[in-house]
Amino acid sequence: MTMDEPASVPCSFCQTEIALKDFEMGRAVKIAGRNYCPQCMASAVERGKNPDRFPDHLNPETSQPLAPRDRRRHERRETVLFLELSIYLANGRLHHRGSAVARNVSLSGALLGGVILPTERIPAEPHRIGIRLLEGPLKDQEILCRVVRYFHRSDGSEVALEFEGTETAKVEQLRKII
Repeated sequence: MTMDEPASVPCSFCQTEIALKDFEMGRAVKIAGRNYCPQCMASAVERGKNPDRFPDHLNPETSQPLAPRDRRRHERRETVLFLELSIYLANGRLHHRGSAVARNVSLSGALLGGVILPTERIPAEPHRIGIRLLEGPLKDQEILCRVVRYFHRSDGSEVALEFEGTETAKVEQLRKII
């Protein structure tokens, strides 16, 4: 970066400042001359799947960006929960199993770190992830999730997950953990 280059650029949609390193790390993208912050990029992907859906990171009344604290449906709790990870392809076939650590959990999702897979590769095709706690009230009950975001860090990868159709009984058990 030279002295003339800015350290960040605004998102073309919500005007949030995007650090240039976010583009280098793949957290932000520039497509057709427009800058997408991570939230707008995720919303654009979701709108592509369902064009009638209103973007999660905007206030539906004002269409302005939500404050970061308002973006989450449920409060997250820091955790260290060891779990088994199952990756299922779109047809429901088990691709492979591995392990991970839930670093934080809410009633609607989790952030996993320490992901270990036998092939060390996530499939490029559409997939879902099942998580199963190795101990506690939800031991031996699998929770199916959709991948919200992958983070690649120097100390390993992290995966942000959103729980899919979690039954009331599992949510009540999850409340006991968090």
